[in-house]
Amino acid sequence: MVKPLEKICDLNDTKDLWKVTLRVHHKWLVLSNNKEHFEMIFIDKDGADTHVVVPAAYMAAFSDKFTVDHTYTVSNLNVQTNELVFKPSTHKYMVKFTGGTSFNDVNKHVIPPKPHKLTSFVDIMTD
Repeated sequence: MVKPLEKICDLNDTKDLWKVTLRVHHKWLVLSNNKEHFEMIFIDKDGADTHVVVPAAYMAAFSDKFTVDHTYTVSNLNVQTNELVFKPSTHKYMVKFTGGTSFNDVNKHVIPPKPHKLTSFVDIMTD
């Protein structure tokens, strides 16, 4: 039986098997404790986004496979509460890749880019 596609806004920590169609909005490398991993922001067709962490153990499997502005269907994501101090997404939950995470349908989805929201200089100065 094929799992239904779900939206990023529906991600939560009540189950382990998620299948979402998405676009990679941002991707960056992180060096922590002399180990390198990468992180991304995924967006869906509704414009919802979430923070994604790909641990060092899975760098080789996924690093070259995910490209900014490409679309994918990703399955078997570990969803957990986003308790990080620095939050690149306002979504309550973040995603971590595991050994069981898989992807397919590269560039087969129409997901528009997320528009950039810039904070005005006045708002920066008054905060």
